[in-house]
Amino acid sequence: MKVNKRRSSGIIEEGANTIVQEARTIKSLVDEFSNFARMPSIRLQSADLHLIIEQTISLFTGIFSDIEFETQFSPEIPTPLLIDPDQMRRVFINLIDNAIDAMNKKGKILLSTSFDKVQQRVNIVIADFGPGIPQKERDRLFHPHYSTKKKGTGLGLAIVNQVVSEHNGSIEVETNKPHGAKFRIQIPT
Repeated sequence: MKVNKRRSSGIIEEGANTIVQEARTIKSLVDEFSNFARMPSIRLQSADLHLIIEQTISLFTGIFSDIEFETQFSPEIPTPLLIDPDQMRRVFINLIDNAIDAMNKKGKILLSTSFDKVQQRVNIVIADFGPGIPQKERDRLFHPHYSTKKKGTGLGLAIVNQVVSEHNGSIEVETNKPHGAKFRIQIPT
């Protein structure tokens, strides 16, 4: 059987050009999506942090009957606090949603606040009693497009990290003793 070399090289070249063009199209779509999905700018305003947390919890209580929420709010938290209420609500929604998933929609979530008078920082802790997060996963947890979920996009914790950073704050994850995950947010007053 004789193969026409010109024809097969033309087919290969045409296939390669098609792949390159499709890759450009996909990149263009991803770029457009990224531009569309950009986070709105932080708009700081006086807000009640505890009220924002309570409102966020109320979004979940009617839906997840096997999830128990416990709050421990410090009366020393400055009220009002200069934050972006909508963006902070987004932070709490993402963290609570992840905790619910980690516990297979059954268990307890603790939300607590405290105030460090020396450093003038508000501490917010969201802890679950699920399986926890292995140490090797923690370094990449806040990176965009990194997810431990089968259907996760890897954007939830990246958004959380970005919002907290834009509040000049920090977020860390640690083990919740005896088991589970604990996210600790610190924001300046």
